[in-house]
Amino acid sequence: MNIVRVYRSLGPVDARSVLRDSLLQWRLVIPFLPALIVRWGVPALSDWLKLEYGFDLTPYYILIMSYFLLIIPML
Repeated sequence: MNIVRVYRSLGPVDARSVLRDSLLQWRLVIPFLPALIVRWGVPALSDWLKLEYGFDLTPYYILIMSYFLLIIPML
């Protein structure tokens, strides 16, 4: 069976299902939310921790990033 024919026949049906169901719409958006939090939230948190407590979070960026890389597929 030709895979392109399968995608052409089933793709529009799946697209309609995603547009109808609000849970499926959120499943398209939710993986990007933690990415945005990591992108803008972690540097802001790092600056705040440095000013308030003198704690440097930058050595832990790789650990934080690896945590979010493992969490996103679970969502």
